Formats: sequence, C-alpha cells, structure tokens
Amino acid sequence: MAWNQKAFESACRKFRDYFSDFEDFEHPGEEYIQVERAYKDELIELYNNEVRPALDGPPAEFLEKYEAILKHQNQIDWRTVNDLKKAAEKDREAFGQLLQTVLLAENTPKAMTDYGPKAAKLMAPHINRAGIRGLVSMLLMLHKPGQFMYGILTLWQDVGERFIDDQLLKKGSLIDGEEFGRCQTFAVQVREALDRAGFRPRDMIDVQSFMYVLTREPSSPEPEPEPEPKPAPDPPAKPSIASISKYIKSQGMRIDERTLRRYHYAMRTRGFVILAGPSGTGKTWLTKLYAEAVGAKYTAAPVAPNWAANEDLLGYFNPIDQKFHASAFLEFIDRAAASWDKHRGGAPEFHLTLDEMNLARIEHYFSLFLSLMEQRREDASPETELTGGRTVRIPPNLKFAGTVNMDETTHGFADKVFDRAQLIELSIDKAAVKAHLEGKPYASDLLDIWEKTEPSGPFGFRVLDDIAAYIAEAEKDGVDWQEALDDQIVGKILPKLRGIEPEAAEALQGVAALTAERFPLASAKCAVMRRRQQATDVVSFF
Repeated sequence: MAWNQKAFESACRKFRDYFSDFEDFEHPGEEYIQVERAYKDELIELYNNEVRPALDGPPAEFLEKYEAILKHQNQIDWRTVNDLKKAAEKDREAFGQLLQTVLLAENTPKAMTDYGPKAAKLMAPHINRAGIRGLVSMLLMLHKPGQFMYGILTLWQDVGERFIDDQLLKKGSLIDGEEFGRCQTFAVQVREALDRAGFRPRDMIDVQSFMYVLTREPSSPEPEPEPEPKPAPDPPAKPSIASISKYIKSQGMRIDERTLRRYHYAMRTRGFVILAGPSGTGKTWLTKLYAEAVGAKYTAAPVAPNWAANEDLLGYFNPIDQKFHASAFLEFIDRAAASWDKHRGGAPEFHLTLDEMNLARIEHYFSLFLSLMEQRREDASPETELTGGRTVRIPPNLKFAGTVNMDETTHGFADKVFDRAQLIELSIDKAAVKAHLEGKPYASDLLDIWEKTEPSGPFGFRVLDDIAAYIAEAEKDGVDWQEALDDQIVGKILPKLRGIEPEAAEALQGVAALTAERFPLASAKCAVMRRRQQATDVVSFF
C-alpha cells in the first residue's frame, strides 16, 4: 500500500484543529474524551462485564447481551438492532453462534470469509448487509481493541482513498476475509504513522476516532491552493459486445446473444434495467458478470419485504445525535458521484443492483429515484435533498439494475416504473438445460422432468447445480445416482408444483408417470400430492 504522507500530515492538522485542547492520545484533553472516547470506553467496560463472560455460553443468550449494550454506541444503525430482535429464535441462535465462532477463531480473516455469506443468508429478511458487517466488526473491536478496528463503509473508502489511493472495500458492503485483512492492515499502517507523528494512540479505538473525524467537516478548514488546470482525460474505451459476451460465457453463464445485447444497450441508454424471470435463471449473476466485463464498480442490495419508504433504502436522520446515518446503498452512490466529480468522462461506471426488488413495493421505497431518473432527461446529474440537509445525486456514471420474480410473495409494478426502466425477461429453454446437463448420467431423466414441469413450475440453473452437487456428494459415499436424484426430485422439484391452474395438475401427473417405476420416494410423494389435489383442486407440496 503506497502511503501519501502529504495527505496524512494534512489529516493530522485537521484532527488537532477539531479538538483544540488535544496534545496526544495519552493526554487527549476533555473535548476528545467527551466527544469520541467516553462512550467507547463505557462500551468496552460493558462488553467485558456483560458479554465476554457469555462468550462460551448459549448463542442466543450471548446475542441478547450484545444487543443490550449496543444502545450505548452511536455508529450502528439503531434500527439494525431493533430489527435483529424481531428475528425468529432459531435465526437469532444461529446468528449468535456465527458471532461467537468469529471471536473464538484462531484465523480471523478465514472466519470472516465463512461468516459473511452465512450471516447474509440467515439474516437477510431482517437486517441489511451493512448491518451484518457492522455487528461483527464492532464486536471484534470490543473483544480485542488493541488489534481490531471498527469502521463503516464510507470511513474505509474515504480515508483509504486519501492515504493510499485505494478503495479498501472493493466488493461492497458484505466484507470477506480478504477485505477484512486489507482494512486491518491499513489500520495498523495508520496507527504506526500516528506513532511516528507523536500522537501515541493507545489502541485501535483511538485510530478509529482519528479516521472518523476525517470524514467530518473541519471546524477551521485549511485553505487549499488552487489546482493547476488539467486537460480532461480521454474517456476509457468501452468494451465491445463481443468481448463482453466472451467474458460472461468464460465464467460459465449460459445466455443467448440477443438477451445479452438487449441488456447491454439498455444499460448504455436508459441506465435502469429490470431483469425478470424464474428463480435460478441467473438474473443477479448477469448483473455482476456484466459489471466485471465492462470494468464497473459493483454492489448488490437485497430488498427486504418491509421496506416502505425512501429511508429504508437510503438511511435516516437521527434527531438525537443530529446525524444522517447513510445506508450502504447511499454510500455507494456517493462514491459514484465523487468519482464523476474527480474524473468526469474518464470515471468508471458504478453498477448498483436491487436484488429481488419487488419483494416490497418499488414505487414506495424507490420513489425518490424514479423521480430523479425522470429528471435525467433534462439534467445529467440530478440532485435532491434528504432529511437533515443530506443530499443524494445520480451522476451519469451510475447505472441501476433490478431483479424480480413474479409469484405470490412479490408485488406488481406501477406504470411509472416501466416508463423509467427497460424490462428484459430471462428464460431457460430445453436446449440450454440439455447443454447444462451434458455428460451427466441422469441428464435424460432430469430433462424429461424439466419438460413436464416447465409450464407450471419451471426450475433454472440454480436448481440444476444444486442437484448436481447433491448427487456428486452422495456418490462419494457409494450412494447410487438414481437414489440421490430421487431425493432431489422430492426436495428441489416437487415443492415448485403448486396452484389451482390446470398446468399444475398436468405437471404433477407427468412427474408421477416419470417416477412411477424407478424413483420410489418421489413416486410416493406424487401420489400424496395427487390425492390432495383431487380432493381440493389445489396442487400443493404440503
């Protein structure tokens, strides 16, 4: 990591200006103690007295004690803590166990890599990814304040760009082991620089306070000399559709050329694309691979069913501490705007995906952006003000995508959503399924079942991959692939058959015929479902 000493020295002056009676962290003065340190020391004491003794105890009890002390801090969104308390008891217990595992691990980066996706899958219905990252990061700092530093996404991004010209969290808000290690290495580098500058930080809490102050407006700003005008850089060459297609297919995704072209042109023109289609067809994967192919920064924000207002997406103004607490979504948009201001036509694109965006009503939580997108026709970089004086701006290098499923758990679209977006439907056909199953001993059987279920309960590549992984694991223990496929017909395919439509009954009848001779478990379950359907006229797994 190349170090920008000039930026660091400027930051040191800003910090001393912010706290007028500050000498060093061993003699910090009353202002620093009251503003930054006192509540953190109180939190450490509470952790040591209340939470640490529960570390080896029941996970749910450990999590409850951790939640209880979080009211004494002002950095993790209070709604994250409230929403966490609403989770089901089994989810809370599993999440508490994940946190305990990270704290007790000998290899913390590896534990963070394991924690990220598991916690996201477990807690996605309750808290967002920024909250998932913040809860474990704060906990690590409380557990070992001399070793680990807590920081929100904007802190790592802002200070990282100042001191080493690097965006430390390149993959977005769900931190993994590699990113965790990179951030902690940077924190150690800042601590060592502070020592050399005579600041004498006592622990990572002092380092975190130093970095956090830099993200605020200075009390007495240092005048900056007028920069020499520089010629605008040439815009980077945009990759061709052929090179984009080559990259995406090299990553194993199956997509026809016309669908890819439609997505490409829609992103180039409208900048807001909605991808619809059955679950497992690769909608979210396409947005990620396309962003990688064009060299864009990328993040995905999972939409929660309880989102009802712009604040759920962007963050909120807290009247108690008089601060706006931005979401990871808004922080990503701010990065895009800052990049555009700095590089203009040479700025990289930023692609932001709303995953399963119609789990909540789009015209409610996304209304502000629908309005700004309409303003893009007149203003290339429209801006609006949020509560508490915070602003949000959509720069030209920011592109949006959304993935949607259409079933009984989702909401429809208002016309104004379609007016402002390009809609593309991803589908899966027999040829693609056949190609995906090529070389598998069960390819013919699974393809026949797919044909029978496609009109009613189609399943996509994700289900095919899950089945393949299950069968491969079973075969390691000597289980015949036919028996393993029988398991998967029941576990992955039959639950998709449901409803009162004739197609559902016909699909069930077709699968029953295909499984009658060779797949006893599936055949028995089909028989139960058919009897229930004949009695109620409803196809249902349960």
